[in-house]
Amino acid sequence: MSYKYSKGATVQGDIKAADDAQRDTLIDFGEDQIDFQTSGSVRMKIHNEGADLTGSLHIKQNGDQEMLRFAKEDAETSEMVFEMGGNDKFQMFLNSYENMVFATVNSSDDFLLKLAGVTAIYGQGSPKELRLWDSYNVNYDTIVNSPLRVSGTAQFDSAISFEDVIMAELSVPGVDLQTDTNAYRFTSPYNLELLSLGLTLDTAASSGDTTINVTNPDDGTLITATISATNDFVTQNTVTSGSRSQGNNITFEITAAGTGAQGLRANLYFRRTI
Repeated sequence: MSYKYSKGATVQGDIKAADDAQRDTLIDFGEDQIDFQTSGSVRMKIHNEGADLTGSLHIKQNGDQEMLRFAKEDAETSEMVFEMGGNDKFQMFLNSYENMVFATVNSSDDFLLKLAGVTAIYGQGSPKELRLWDSYNVNYDTIVNSPLRVSGTAQFDSAISFEDVIMAELSVPGVDLQTDTNAYRFTSPYNLELLSLGLTLDTAASSGDTTINVTNPDDGTLITATISATNDFVTQNTVTSGSRSQGNNITFEITAAGTGAQGLRANLYFRRTI
């Protein structure tokens, strides 16, 4: 048999490093267990249930390749668990239904998702709340692109708003349009912000413009829109005074009627706050 060469199985004791002066860097073979030690402390332990590692694990990448893979069989659960003092604190796992789950164990523990060091999503364990936070303030829009269903009570700590529209018939069908200082009036049932005014004619005027003023007794003209002769629609996005309080009277005035114009309808777009 050549020096430093062995063919077949050998039986021997623990292996110590010859270059280690303290002789405390070694491989300790035990019953169904192998301990890898440095400075007399076990850094990695291999046993029948798996392997235990003490310290950091640094995996260096060599080109484009997988760094870590978790493999499971169908209908099994593959888990990664964080513990403290021997007790589970947080779990991340692919369950037997092939769903990816992030879970806290204790009811009082929280879950945070950070973007650029700032907490973007905060799942609070006690009380059970889900918050969108930016330095403890809600500063982000929440966009829902599918139906939103609330099966229990929805509580809003501040006002909510959404776009709405008022559709008004401002003339008698089949009759030429006439000027009218009170073609249509309504009293706002809630606070709102006027956004735009759309006008449509069934029959365009042969000559002359058709002008509508949306007014309020206290503030005067809020929006003005004009359909020029031979045209049958217009949209006006310029608002002079858009903020309206609950109880405000809003009036549609026909201040100019083009010759032969008929069938005038108005769509007043606004954002309502409740």
